[in-house]
Amino acid sequence: MEKLAALCALCCCGLGNEYPEELDRLFLENPDDDFLLELENLGRNYEAAWEILREKITDKFYFENELFKSLGKYYESGEITLREFAVRCNDLIEDVVVGYIEGKYADYMSGAFQTFCWLSDAVEGVLAADEAERITEAKTAEIKRKFEAVFERYRE
Repeated sequence: MEKLAALCALCCCGLGNEYPEELDRLFLENPDDDFLLELENLGRNYEAAWEILREKITDKFYFENELFKSLGKYYESGEITLREFAVRCNDLIEDVVVGYIEGKYADYMSGAFQTFCWLSDAVEGVLAADEAERITEAKTAEIKRKFEAVFERYRE
């Protein structure tokens, strides 16, 4: 469930589109699973699915790994601009995952929370440069290095 939860959390913020495919795959493998049927019935209501799935996370390290691995793949796809990626990551940090991690796994702050802090630093760099109405080539390169350093930890 951790991988499904991670993909769902990303879909909540428009940072990927793998959740429906993964859910379908799991449901086809387990057609009698009432929990998966419930998720299937939610369709693309990712927020409602996240509320249900987040309670199923038992391996926080696996969840973190899947979240950042998938986020890194989406970043590398280049589907959206650096600024839009930063805005969506900001939503992920503030609205979806960090509050959940802080609330449920206070003892877990050293790992995932530190990674989110690094991610947040990169996000803030983009947003601050955007507020100044310019993002220089050097600043863009620095920000990209920060994002890549976060995702490098989770590459396969």
